[in-house]
Amino acid sequence: MRLSLIAALLFTLCAPVVASAQDDPKAVAMELMQLVTPESTYEATIAQMATQMSGAMRAQGAALPADFEQKMPLVVKEAMPYAEMMSWSAELYAARFSVAELRELIAFYKTPTGAKLAAALPSLMGDVGKKVGTTLPTRLPTLMKKHGLIP
Repeated sequence: MRLSLIAALLFTLCAPVVASAQDDPKAVAMELMQLVTPESTYEATIAQMATQMSGAMRAQGAALPADFEQKMPLVVKEAMPYAEMMSWSAELYAARFSVAELRELIAFYKTPTGAKLAAALPSLMGDVGKKVGTTLPTRLPTLMKKHGLIP
C-alpha cells in the first residue's frame, strides 16, 4: 500500500514534466530532425558535398591534395557538428510549425514512403544542385544581358 502511494505521488509530480516535454515545440522538432536527417544521412551529405567541391575546384584549375575528398568531410564536420546543426534545424522547424504539425510530419516520416524520402533527400538535392550548376552558367549571361545587368 505504502509503495503504491509513493508511486502515485511520484507519477503525479513527474507527469507535468513529461507532458511539458511532449508539448515542447523544439523537443518535438528534434524528433522530426532525427527522422529526416539521421547522422548517417548527415555523413553522406557531407561526403557528397566534398566530392562536388573537389570537382568544381579542380575544374577551375585549383591544385588540390590527393586526399582532399577524404579530409574535407572531416573539416566540414568540425566546422558544423551534427548536434549543432540538428539543434538549429529543430529551432527553425519549431518556429514555423505547430506541435500538431510537427507530429503529423513525424507520422509521415515514420511511414515507408517517408523513410524512403528521408533516405533519398541528400541524393536528390545533390542531383538538383548538379543540374542547377550546369544550367545556370549557360542561361545567365544571355538573361543578364537581356535585363540590362551586364553590357
